[in-house]
Amino acid sequence: MNTKRCAIYTRKSTEEGLDQEYNSLHAQRDACESYIKSQAHEGWRLVKKHYDDGGFSGGNLERPAFKELLDDVERGYVDVIVVYKIDRLTRSLMDFSKIIEVLDEAEASFVSVTQHFNTTSSMGRLTLNVLLSFAQFEREITGERIRDKLAAMKRKGMWGGGTPPLGYDVVDKKLVVNEEEAKLINHIFERYVELGNVADIVLGLRAKDIRTKSWVSKKGNQCGGANFQRGPIYHILKNHLYIGQIQYKGEVYEGEHKAIVSQELWEKVQAGLADNRKVHTNKRRDKDSTLLEGIIFDSKGNRMTPTFSQKKKKLRYSYYASQPLVGYRKPDDKNLMRIPAPAVEEIITDRARKLTDAPASAIFTNDEIRRIVKRVTIYKDFIELEVYHGLANVDFQRLAGNDDEITHRPDDTLIRIRATLRLRDQQLVFIDSNGYSPVKTNTPDAKLIKNIAKAHRWTNLIESGQFSSIRQLAKAEKCSEGYMRRILPLAYLAPDIIESILDGNQPPRLNLQYCTTRELPYSWDEQRKLLGYTA
Repeated sequence: MNTKRCAIYTRKSTEEGLDQEYNSLHAQRDACESYIKSQAHEGWRLVKKHYDDGGFSGGNLERPAFKELLDDVERGYVDVIVVYKIDRLTRSLMDFSKIIEVLDEAEASFVSVTQHFNTTSSMGRLTLNVLLSFAQFEREITGERIRDKLAAMKRKGMWGGGTPPLGYDVVDKKLVVNEEEAKLINHIFERYVELGNVADIVLGLRAKDIRTKSWVSKKGNQCGGANFQRGPIYHILKNHLYIGQIQYKGEVYEGEHKAIVSQELWEKVQAGLADNRKVHTNKRRDKDSTLLEGIIFDSKGNRMTPTFSQKKKKLRYSYYASQPLVGYRKPDDKNLMRIPAPAVEEIITDRARKLTDAPASAIFTNDEIRRIVKRVTIYKDFIELEVYHGLANVDFQRLAGNDDEITHRPDDTLIRIRATLRLRDQQLVFIDSNGYSPVKTNTPDAKLIKNIAKAHRWTNLIESGQFSSIRQLAKAEKCSEGYMRRILPLAYLAPDIIESILDGNQPPRLNLQYCTTRELPYSWDEQRKLLGYTA
């Protein structure tokens, strides 16, 4: 008879009652111990180690005892987890699936002493999934009930709890003015009216060593008492609490508590904040203004809005996104676009230079582009460029020399540029049907160059007789034979092709993926034709 090592896990969502001599955790453990004893004939034996999480929610797996239990399961110290009810283990269906994966990998299982399930059977898994779905539903309903209760409290002007705000103390769950802190609140409001600058207020408070509100939590921990930062000051200046109001989800209600700041002082501060916000917004708009802002649209007619993202090392990337994508809700239309701004700007700038006979180095501003371009529309495989009628005398056919379609209309001229977004030098750019981008970056493709060098080295090793076969060399290089066979043809590229790659002047289509997914001909002329050097 195989011995099964059983570990009991107990959990309680709140700390209420845990200080009692006999609490919920004890009751759960007693029930589980009794069940294990009843299975002694099956070889079940209790693990002495306790795994108890008091005061931890079942809505997530961030529980110290439970993490320790899963670690012991993975180490092979535990064969069966015994719980009083399944919701003690988790209330989340997604978390439950993660737990099952850990148990399956360790060939372990779990048992609920009040709900008889066997996780090793498919029917048991189905029943558990249904049960956990209802447990999660119950948790979400409870959350909704709590939110509804909080909303009702706010509408009645009651404080909903949380961190005690500076200027008030909490007495019998109500806000009572703290006279000393109220003086500080008025000081902050008055200084903002005088200075109009939050940074100067912060410096003044720090110079006097005035700190944020300090209080003791229910657990006895000391909280607050830190130096003031700009964020907390802005929060104070915009907080309706200080004029005796409660704000909740954009709505403002009259509160039960007394006001600290006069209505006149409040309105002066709000006016100052609004003026400063307008100034900063205009500065940011000037800084972030992009070349095609206001004239670029997607194929559905949605205006495309400039957006930005910040990545590691503070690199900033700019995009044009269909307007519905900029909102908070995820739109259902999968045809909406979000494209890198440089990709479309370079192709429009190229056409603008040719329309105005500007030199290749010419740079255009947003206003200059607007004098030339009426509208830009982005489609999947082409770009429509509408230019003003005043440019109708230009020799449009020399614009690109590719296959732009030119249509003269009564009020403007329509240029259809056949181009598709593709990856070049690790960046998305628009490339025309011949495989060329209108603007070359002259950036060498390091990945392609590295693999060309590797191909030459491998070829030399085989031709010198050091290795008798590709299979033998692949084993020595610790790579697959298939990978080596894809890379080796790069050693036979034409010298002028290799030279252009080293200079970064190769056609945009010519990257490592393009070369290794096609059979490269040995004829250099055929190579030039395949890789986009000749028509």
